[in-house]
Amino acid sequence: MTSVAESRSRPREPGARSQGRLLVLTGDPGAGKSTHCRRVAQAAREAGMVVRGVVATDEPVAGGARRWLEDLRGGERVLLGRMATPEQIAAGEPRWALDDAALDRCSRILAEAGPADLLVIDEVGPLELLQGRGAIEGVRAALSGRYGAALVVVRPWLVERFAELFPAPRPEVVDVQEPDALGRLLAAVVAREPA
Repeated sequence: MTSVAESRSRPREPGARSQGRLLVLTGDPGAGKSTHCRRVAQAAREAGMVVRGVVATDEPVAGGARRWLEDLRGGERVLLGRMATPEQIAAGEPRWALDDAALDRCSRILAEAGPADLLVIDEVGPLELLQGRGAIEGVRAALSGRYGAALVVVRPWLVERFAELFPAPRPEVVDVQEPDALGRLLAAVVAREPA
């Protein structure tokens, strides 16, 4: 096993392989998928790796939450959407009201990610996988680019659809609720061991 210290001493060419490992992180809402993405990205940076992509952060507000996307390249935060109130959800409105301009910005961030040791996409959801909308063009561009490993968040019921649309490299699925899921992701990305 390669230690983080050893991996820091090795020179890296970002995205040395055209398409590296494809890790799909899945799990129930609120189970910690975004937290795991942030931790893996931080560990990769500490190991001297180039990290690109987007990670989500929810901010509680009166009556719900706001969801922000952070560009891992430069730290830009984009307000992606707002969670509907319980009354709105009960009336049949979607759980999240997403901003089209923010989705376009997310798509551009991903399309312009460039070579990376670690590409993070938090998350590819029903808008992209079932409707071909949202940030799907950026997701396609990023996943067809050069990366050592890609960590992509996908809801459990959409994993099969994701694998149909992005079959190569073969996705390795990690459930956030599995024992030591974070350790497996860190080993796969930073030490480049099997997930």
